[in-house]
Amino acid sequence: MNINFMTWNTQLYEYGNKSFKRKNIDDGKKILSEQIEIVLSYLEKENSIVVLQEIPYKSNITWKEHELFVEFKNNFPENQYSLIYNVNNNYQIKMTVVISKKEFIKPNIEGVNNNCCVSFTINGTDLNVLGVHSHNAFELRELLFTKELVRPNIMLGDFNSGNYLKQNEDNKIVVNRQNYLLLTEGYIDICQGEYTHHIYKTHIDHILLENSNEFLEKHKYNNVIVDRKITLSDHYPIYCEIMI
Repeated sequence: MNINFMTWNTQLYEYGNKSFKRKNIDDGKKILSEQIEIVLSYLEKENSIVVLQEIPYKSNITWKEHELFVEFKNNFPENQYSLIYNVNNNYQIKMTVVISKKEFIKPNIEGVNNNCCVSFTINGTDLNVLGVHSHNAFELRELLFTKELVRPNIMLGDFNSGNYLKQNEDNKIVVNRQNYLLLTEGYIDICQGEYTHHIYKTHIDHILLENSNEFLEKHKYNNVIVDRKITLSDHYPIYCEIMI
């Protein structure tokens, strides 16, 4: 079996958000439409899974379901797709969402689950996967520590951290980098060396694979791509193929 993964921080929650006044809802609808087209096209690949960060949930202006989220859901009808996301409170403005064709994935309630992180399994495999959008590496380390017995085989998403140097400002990220290195003990970062942030050229989006003989004898990876042709967000989408 080959599994096609895509991860992308969409930046969508900023549209129609009172903290980002220049990003109005009409512009957001146009961006959403283009992003949805890309995601739907990717989901036509066999055994495909898409992990999206910064999907809006509630509007912090009306505190109703965000217009973009309503439109987002309409593009993924329940009879065709599985959507996994976590709602933790009535004032949640964004979340990570995992999408696949119907019943290819299912929630893993034993894993790390909040509005930023989604644990899931893949039917027909023994893979335990974590979709990530942490504020920094220390936060994710703390979350994983509480769920040590279900440490994921694969982690992918926006970690807001990485093993990179930042010229002239390295003192600002050194602790975050150290925590990222601790976080990634026992993992291979298959995006190592690739910047993933469209504006700051930072290396903060990753796909991490368990680095054990047992895992790597059974699973191979291929076609790791940071798609810098797509600039609909401040992050680039990342793709990879996992072969079992």
